[in-house]
Amino acid sequence: MVLAMSRPWKHPKTGVYYFRKGVPEHLRPLVGKWEVKISLGTKVADEARELHSTVAAQVAQDWLHLQSTDASSSVPSRNERILTDQEIVGLSGDLYREVMNRHGENPGLAHVWEQKLRKLQLALPARLRSVDFVAPLKASWSTGPALMAGRILGEDVRDFMDRHAINLEWRCRNKFYLAAAMALAQAYRELIKRAEGDFRPDPDAARFPASPLVVPQPCDWQSLYEEYRQSVEPAAATVKRQLGVLKKFFGFLGHVDPRRVSEEDVRRWLKHRLTEGNVAPQTVRDADLAHPKTLYIWALSEKKLHHNPFRDIKVRVPKQVKLRDREYTHDEAERVLEASLLPPSARMTEEGAAARRWIPWLCAYSGARVNELTQLRASDIFLEKVPDGRMVWVMNITPEAGTTKNRAARKVSLHLDLIDQGFIRYVERRKGRHLFYLPERRRGGSDANPQNKKVGERLAAWVRSDVGITDPGIDPNHAWRHLFRSWLLAGKVPGQVIDRIDGHAPRTVGESYGSAWPAVMLDAVMAIPPYLTKRMDIRSGGTAQDI
Repeated sequence: MVLAMSRPWKHPKTGVYYFRKGVPEHLRPLVGKWEVKISLGTKVADEARELHSTVAAQVAQDWLHLQSTDASSSVPSRNERILTDQEIVGLSGDLYREVMNRHGENPGLAHVWEQKLRKLQLALPARLRSVDFVAPLKASWSTGPALMAGRILGEDVRDFMDRHAINLEWRCRNKFYLAAAMALAQAYRELIKRAEGDFRPDPDAARFPASPLVVPQPCDWQSLYEEYRQSVEPAAATVKRQLGVLKKFFGFLGHVDPRRVSEEDVRRWLKHRLTEGNVAPQTVRDADLAHPKTLYIWALSEKKLHHNPFRDIKVRVPKQVKLRDREYTHDEAERVLEASLLPPSARMTEEGAAARRWIPWLCAYSGARVNELTQLRASDIFLEKVPDGRMVWVMNITPEAGTTKNRAARKVSLHLDLIDQGFIRYVERRKGRHLFYLPERRRGGSDANPQNKKVGERLAAWVRSDVGITDPGIDPNHAWRHLFRSWLLAGKVPGQVIDRIDGHAPRTVGESYGSAWPAVMLDAVMAIPPYLTKRMDIRSGGTAQDI
C-alpha cells in the first residue's frame, strides 16, 4: 500500500499531526521502511499545514538524492567490492583503530568527544544511543539510520575509503556507513573515558573481526616526490623549497607514508607552524600548506594516491597594513643610480663591479626580474632588424642562460640611454662569457642556489647598507619592476605590451597571441625619460661607466 498524503495526518489518540508518505519500492532497501511517518510536533492545524510543506520538500530532496545513486541497480560495477556483514564490521574496526591510534595516548578534553558523540546520535539505531549523551532528537528525517550515518559521516568515511582504495557496492557502502557510525561512537566513548583519566583497555575492542583490507605495499613520500620531480621537472630552487617543507611535515607526523595523512593531521601541522613554529601566516599558506598540497594534487591526478587531505584546507592571511607603494620613489631611484656610477672598490672583481654599475640601470629600463639580468651572457645582447629598416639593440632573456619564471624566452629592447652610457662597449669586452659572474669561480653551491642569484642578493644588500635605503616596505631589486610599470602606464603604453616586456603572464588566451616587436618595445621603454640628466653629467666620461 502506498500512502501519498497531501495534507497533515492527525493521530486519532494524541491529536498530534504527522507527515506520512509511502516509500517508492525501489528505495525501500535504502530507507529501511515502506512508509515514513514524521511527527510535525504540533496539534494546531495551521502550524501543521505550514510544517507539512517544509517536511514534504525535504523528503522529496532526500529521495531524489537516493535515486541519483542508481539504487535500483543490483549489478555492481567492475571495480566495486561486495563484502559480507562480518567483513563490513571488520572494516569499521580499522576506522576505530585509526582514531584510537591517533588520539588514544593524548585524548585531550572530554567535552570535544562528547560533542562529536552527540552529533553522531542521529546516525545510530535507537537501542545504541547513549543515555548519557542524548542529542535533541527530532523525527525530521525521511531515511533510516544507515542513510543518516551517510549524511553525518559521509566525508570522513569517503576519505577513509579513498585512503585505502576501497570502492564498495552501494548496499555494502550503506551498511558500512552504519557500522562506521557505531565504531566511531565506541571510539568517542573510549576517548571520553581516557580524557577523564581512565586508561583501562576498551573491553569491546575485541568485537571487531579481522580486517578485509589487503596489506598495502610500502609507500614513502621521498619515492613519491622523486616520481613527481621527474614528471613535472620543477626548477631547482622550487625542489629545494618543496623538499625542505616535506621533510619537516613528515618529521612532525613521525612517519613517511603519504597514504596515512588525514585532514586532521594537516590541521595539526598548520597549527603547529602558526603557534609553536611562530611562522608568518603568509609563509604557512604559501609554503607549509602549498608545497605538500602540490604533491598530493599531482599524485591524485596520476592515481598514485586516492585522497588529498589538503583539499579543503585554507590558511587565512590577515591583510597587511600598507604604509607605502612597493616601487621606488623618484628620489630613491636616483640615489641608487647615482651610487652605481661611483668608482668601485679595488677589492671588487670586474664582474662584481659591472653588476653594481649596470644591473640597476637594466632593471630601471626593462622591468626585468633581477635574476633574469644577472644570468645574462654577452651573446644575449645583439642587434635585430625591425620592419622599418632600423637596427635595434635587444637583450634575450632566456631559460637557456639560467631560469625564467615561465620557462619561456623573451626579447626586450634596450633603452637608448643604456647605449649612450656605453653598455654595449662592456658587452663587447665580455664576448663568449657571462656579463656579471664567472662560472669557474663557483665555490660549492647548487642549482637551487646559483651564482647569478648570489649576485642579486649582494646588490640588494648594497642598496640597504651603502645606499642607505632601508625601508622594509620595498624590495631593493623588485621595486624597479613596480616603478617601471608606473612609468609605462603614465606613458599610455598598453598593458599587453608592458606584460610582454617585463614577463608577466597574459590574463587571457587572446592576450597570449601575438608578440611585441622590438620597435614597439623600444617606443614603450623610451616612455621613461633618461635618469639623472638634469642633476649630473658623469655618465659619458670617466672610468665607472666603462666597466
